[in-house]
Formats: sequence, C-alpha cells, structure tokens
Amino acid sequence: MDDRFQHQPWYVKLWRLRHYVRAPYYAWRFWRADQQTDDPWGWRYAWNVGIGEAQGHMNWIYTWDEVKADLGWKEPVDEQQQ
Repeated sequence: MDDRFQHQPWYVKLWRLRHYVRAPYYAWRFWRADQQTDDPWGWRYAWNVGIGEAQGHMNWIYTWDEVKADLGWKEPVDEQQQ
C-alpha cells in the first residue's frame, strides 16, 4: 500500500499535520547552524528547509514523474524509435 501523505484519508492527513508544529524548531536549528558559515542564507531559506523537513516526516513526497507532469514537462521523444 502506498503510504504517502497525499494518498491517505483525511483523518490520517490530519494526524500527520502535527509535524508542522515543529517546523519553527527545525527552521531555527537550521538557521542557527547556517549562521556559523561564512555566507549565511537567511531566515527565509531556513524556514523553507524547516517546512520541507516537516513534510518529510509526514511522508509528503512526490515521484519525479509526478513533478514533471505537474510542471507540464513532456518526455523527449527518442528519434530512433520512430
């Protein structure tokens, strides 16, 4: 069975959304570590990483084929097969 977030019933999604509560902590942790570098990215980048980490814990992921379909990309046609 596919255990990804987007394929779950509403009550499972609601339970998994609890991971967003920790997103500010994830962002702060990343931001703090980033401040130790010579070229820090900033809070907005750290916030996006924090949200992404929370979504990873929720198993909210997409396959590459789904991403390409969402962006409207088409597979290149191999001319040798025609």
